[in-house]
Amino acid sequence: MSGFFVIAALPIAQNVSVAAARYEVGEEMTRDITLLTSVGTLIALMVIASLFGA
Repeated sequence: MSGFFVIAALPIAQNVSVAAARYEVGEEMTRDITLLTSVGTLIALMVIASLFGA
């Protein structure tokens, strides 16, 4: 069941970042969003792990 939480906590901007790079549109914005969601993912995974006692 904890696998579902890990998938839900993954950065949402990864696919958008790849599309922006491919079509050369909004690359700076998606880079920043990807960074923010990646940092948020680390925090969320640590909280989830502590809640489940991992």
